[in-house]
Amino acid sequence: MDELSLDGRLDEFRAPIQISGSSLGDAAALKDDATDAPELPGYLVTDVSSVLHDGTWYHLGDEIFLSDKDARPLLARRIIEPSGSKK
Repeated sequence: MDELSLDGRLDEFRAPIQISGSSLGDAAALKDDATDAPELPGYLVTDVSSVLHDGTWYHLGDEIFLSDKDARPLLARRIIEPSGSKK
């Protein structure tokens, strides 16, 4: 007889896994890490200069998603402009 038996109740309750920083009450609302990240606004790279961000080059017309902190100096120098989209 097989040691791994699937016999038993199918309606058996299993406690959710608790992730640090969350309570068991939040377990039903858990999401992927990607969806927990703050929503970043999109920007279009202008013809002033290309942008190197996280090891990737962005050129004229490319869309890049940045935090306000990262975008502020590039906006001031008109290297990027708001695209209106979010990620």
